[in-house]
Amino acid sequence: MAQATAQTLDVDERRAVRVATRLPAGLRCDKAPTQQVIVTDMTNNGCRITIDRRVTVGTFVTVTVPDFIEISGWVAWSSQTALGVDFSHPLPDAVRAHVVALGLLA
Repeated sequence: MAQATAQTLDVDERRAVRVATRLPAGLRCDKAPTQQVIVTDMTNNGCRITIDRRVTVGTFVTVTVPDFIEISGWVAWSSQTALGVDFSHPLPDAVRAHVVALGLLA
């Protein structure tokens, strides 16, 4: 019975709860020019970004929050309309909260 229950559960193994936001930011990939994007959710460990092209999984990127912080990490997944970034270092709670608040004010 325990096996049947485990198979019916939708287990999300994420390390942190995602917080919705809508933050204009810059995204720099490799040596390409910075592209304007929208951060749509964030955790201390990563974020989801709306983008108009696919970026290769594993690409090192830098997310720039204007006049505040640059956050580096790797593309964890990518589609034609969005990508996920796994930050190289977790953000402190206060920094994540400030970035999310900036997006809510934008």
